[in-house]
Amino acid sequence: MAVDESNNVVAEKGDIQYHEDATTTSPPSEPHEVGATVPMTWKTWLVIFILSSCFGLSFWPVPTTAAMEGKLAAKLGDATGISSYWYIPAYTTGSALGFLIAGANSDLFGRRLFLLCGEVLAALGMLLSATAKGPEQFTAGLAIAGFGGGFCQMAMCSIPELMPNKYRHIGIALSDGFVFLIVIIGPVVGRYAIDTGDGWKYIYYGGFVAQIISLIALFLLYHPPKHPRGVPWREAIGGLDYVGTVLVMPGVCLVLVGIINTTYMSTKSILVVVPIAIGFALLVAFGLWETLSKTK
Repeated sequence: MAVDESNNVVAEKGDIQYHEDATTTSPPSEPHEVGATVPMTWKTWLVIFILSSCFGLSFWPVPTTAAMEGKLAAKLGDATGISSYWYIPAYTTGSALGFLIAGANSDLFGRRLFLLCGEVLAALGMLLSATAKGPEQFTAGLAIAGFGGGFCQMAMCSIPELMPNKYRHIGIALSDGFVFLIVIIGPVVGRYAIDTGDGWKYIYYGGFVAQIISLIALFLLYHPPKHPRGVPWREAIGGLDYVGTVLVMPGVCLVLVGIINTTYMSTKSILVVVPIAIGFALLVAFGLWETLSKTK
């Protein structure tokens, strides 16, 4: 009986054919060049130069306005000079808020959109300040220009993305060089312009023209990927943290407003205590929301 079963097994296995000398062909491997770099063309260098100027221009109103704010307040009809306390803070506060939005979302919607919007807002703010007849319009123009300038600071993130590691230090040095140049010549230009009648207006007219030139150049030459993370537009819009934005934006703004008010008000003033208290409360609520919510 055992012999019959073994014969059946042998018979079944007899149908199987073994090919020990069979060979297999592997798919051709793709060549990978170690250390390969993206070629740097003249157009790439031109775009990097434009992005560097975009980044540098975002700082133009700070050293120029700081050098003439006292006399400028008088020329705008503010005999007390209180409005001058708000000139630079209006710009830097707007810049901080703009940077919060652009820094968090430019990875989703692309750098180009935020840079172009920033150039438009900065140009509009410069024009409002240049044509100002009173301190209110001038300050509003600086706030708008600062908000756009916060968007324009995304240029610093765009430059390394266009360059291989071998040349990135050159791009960073070029963008910082624009800022360094503006910080040096800005106070000199401001001091001279404020003492030449309405010459101060041309500081902002010049900024307006420079922003428009940079805007046109970026629009024509800078075309990065629209969605660096590969997220569709509708999905990105739906996934935005709207509640967090509503909490953090006014929170930061109110805290900064309260701090700025301390420069010419008592620290016990209601205009100091209330904005700071509400602002910090909103920031605490923002922290709790980001920790406990299920936002991405």
